[in-house]
Amino acid sequence: MKTENDYLQSVSAAIRKADNIIIVGHKGPDFDSAGSCFGLSFMLEQMGKQTLVVAGDLPAKMRHAFGVVSVPAQDKSIESFACDLAIFLDYGAVRMLPQDALEKIQKHNPVFITIDHHRREDQFGDIVWLDDAKSSTAEMLVDLLVYMRSPVSPEAGYCFLLGILSDTGEFVYYLHSERLMPKIQKLNVAGRAFSLAFKTVRSWDTLEQFLLFGKMSARLKVDEDIGFAYVVVRASGELSGLRSFLANQMLFIDNLKCILVLQKVAGGKGYRGSLRSSALESSINVADIASHFIGGGHENAAAFNSRLSSVKIIKTIRQLIREQEKQAGDNRPG
Repeated sequence: MKTENDYLQSVSAAIRKADNIIIVGHKGPDFDSAGSCFGLSFMLEQMGKQTLVVAGDLPAKMRHAFGVVSVPAQDKSIESFACDLAIFLDYGAVRMLPQDALEKIQKHNPVFITIDHHRREDQFGDIVWLDDAKSSTAEMLVDLLVYMRSPVSPEAGYCFLLGILSDTGEFVYYLHSERLMPKIQKLNVAGRAFSLAFKTVRSWDTLEQFLLFGKMSARLKVDEDIGFAYVVVRASGELSGLRSFLANQMLFIDNLKCILVLQKVAGGKGYRGSLRSSALESSINVADIASHFIGGGHENAAAFNSRLSSVKIIKTIRQLIREQEKQAGDNRPG
């Protein structure tokens, strides 16, 4: 079995050999995907490499956040960019990659690398480095940066910090702060930029989003017996960031063990759900719950799709929570 050091060695060797490197994140970018793409681009450009970033269509909040450090433009043509290395980041499953970009990249016949902190599904590449014990793909790239002894520019550090903060819920649903804090100290982010990163992860795009957040929160229902809170949003549309943000904010409510924000998908054919559990107060593994539908993720943060009704989804999750709680109780000593 390969160790982390084996992957660091093989990935760094492939990077050193390459001249033109394309970096691809997943569809519907979040801060970890986009921050990892832009942070890696800054890192590679500093090493003298030419890069092309395909991070996807960024919402206004992300455009503003990454605009602070003037991230590379995504306006180069994939067809004319003769890449000899393609690095795919944080995508979890091939269906989450931009398929048109993937087809164009394949025509260049580059070396393919995947770096991802999600569980194994159908990720691919000549090198596939997966580690679902890591908080974020951004954390994995910080490990790579340290291994390659690459100086950390403030721009790259800021991008990686956004990814880490976002995918840990600012350390609310991911507790490995003892491991992460020394890495964050190496990111060369201080003062206003450090505070701005924290503010950005918790901020709204617009006043309208804040008001919508209030309306969504007002629909909150709680099953106090099992510490399960859920919200059903009937309106479809581009609310993925707000859906995740609402789930994260609900973690600040005491005595909640599992959280579900369920949104109707465009066209009315099923629901998209965001699941969270508190690493401080819960033993609920929401990745296992998401896997009962079409989804997955991490122990304390996951997502899924389902064509079931909202009533059946909620009923199923209640039952899965009870089963996990019973199993955890059965496994306790004494």
